[in-house]
This record gives sequence, structure tokens and C-alpha cells, in this order.
Amino acid sequence: MTASRASETAWRVNNWPVLAKIDTRLNFDKEDHCEFMYYKRHDMSNTRFENGTDLRKYVRDEIITTAVWKMDSKAQRIGNDGALTLVEAMEERMARMEKELADQKKKTAEQAEELADQKKRTVDQAEELADQKKRTADQVKELADQKKKVAGRNRLWWKFRVSELERIIKKTHNAARFERNEIVHGADVLNDYQALEYADRPDNEAQFKTASEGFKKAYGLQLGSFSYDKLSKAPEGVIDIISLRGNVTFLDWFSNHKEEAGVIAKQCDLAVRKWLKSIKTNGVPYPEDAVKADYKRVKELYDSVRSQEV
Repeated sequence: MTASRASETAWRVNNWPVLAKIDTRLNFDKEDHCEFMYYKRHDMSNTRFENGTDLRKYVRDEIITTAVWKMDSKAQRIGNDGALTLVEAMEERMARMEKELADQKKKTAEQAEELADQKKRTVDQAEELADQKKRTADQVKELADQKKKVAGRNRLWWKFRVSELERIIKKTHNAARFERNEIVHGADVLNDYQALEYADRPDNEAQFKTASEGFKKAYGLQLGSFSYDKLSKAPEGVIDIISLRGNVTFLDWFSNHKEEAGVIAKQCDLAVRKWLKSIKTNGVPYPEDAVKADYKRVKELYDSVRSQEV
């Protein structure tokens, strides 16, 4: 029986990986007992020992074979080559899998970060595109406003030229001639600003100085207090108010209405100051409704004087 058992054990050991694991940290109890577990081909042995000496004796007497046994002190394992090699291979595979998993997690995190950056870039590009569309819309509106202003100035000039052509054939009414003179000799702040820029030359200092004083007297504006670009972008009503203010000075017939001319000039200056304040502080633009209301008030005063001269 004994020989048969030893032979059977030896056969199992020699033909199948055998591994015994000693886990002193987990399996020793308070009485310094330990458990020894090893695997055979078809069953598992689990035996409790009082101490390490009994364990070594059991290994020697119970499962001693011709196989070479080895002790892995770090992992607290003993076994034959087949068992230890198998475990080492499994551990290496697990280590590779853990590394691959860690690498995959890192790659996933990097991809997530890249995706977040891409989303941010997309949002930034969308905002930039929206800003570009707004700037384009503003430029289109500004161009339309400029064309409208130019067309308005052209209409005044065309009106004068039509009256001149008409005068060749027939004698015009005094009212038409009065209106023509108002156009020809009246204020034109945009052209006057450009004319002064043209006159501002080193060889023309005297004329430029005198003309600049005339600009200030006519329009109530200091030439260097704002740019032509700012003036050209002013609301149409503001340009009209400045022109009415200039007419008070340019047109001789206002000399008969000095008191009314002074009131008109003050009302114009008040409205223009509102506009200047809005462009200097980059604050709330001069509201269109306010511009229209101010122009209407000044125009009524202007027309009341004009009607007395026509």
C-alpha cells in the first residue's frame, strides 16, 4: 500500500506541475500554526501543521519524488520546475496585461484631453467666426451709411446744378435762388475737414491757422479734437446738426437774427457734445432716437428764422 501510494504520488508529481504555497502572514494562527496546500493532478491536499519543522517533514515524507524541488523565498512558494515556471509565466503575463492596461488608460486619458482641446478649439473657432460675421455686418452697415451720406451730399449738389440749368431758360423764383445760395454757400463740415487737412502743410502755416480758426467759429469744433474717421462715422443727424450750426455763420442773412442764431448755435453745441462724449469714452453710442429729437428741435428753430428771409 505504501509503495503504491508513493508510486502514485511520484507519478502525479512527475507528470503534473506541483506547487506548495506557504503564506505565513495569512495562514499562521495565534498558536503559530500554518497550513500547507499543494495540488496534484486530480485533487488538492490541505494539511494543517504546528510549525515549520512539521511542514518540512511532511513535504519530505508525503510528496518526496525524484522531481527537483525549489524554494521561491520572495513569494513563499516551493514547487517543481513545471509549477514554478507556469506561475512565473502567468505572473509575467499578468504584469504585461497590467502594463498594457495602464498604457491603454494613459492613452485613453490623452485622447480624452485631446478631444477636450479639440472641442475648445472648435468653440473658439465658432466664436471667432461669429465675431467675424458681426464685424462684416458692421462694415456692410458702415459702408451703406457712408454711401447714404455721399448720396445725400450729391443730391444737394445736383439740386443746385438743376436750378442753374433751369435759370438759363427762365428766370427762377426768389425762393429757388435762396435755396441754391444756401447749398452753395452753406456749411459742409466733412469737405471742410478734408480741405483743412489738405491745407495743413509746412509752406502754408498762416492760411491753415486762419482757416482752422474759421472752422472752430463755424462749427464750434476744434480740428484736432477728433479724427475725420470719427466724424465720417457720426450719425447722419449729427452731421446735419453740425451743418445747421455752420449755416448760422456762413449765411449772411443770419446777421439779421443774431439772438436766434445764438440760441440755435447753443442747441447744436449741446447735441454735438453728447456725440463727442460717446466717442471719447467708448460708452453708449448717441441713441438714434435722441439724435433725431435733437435735430428736429434745432431744425424747427432754424426754419422759423429761414422762413422770414425767403
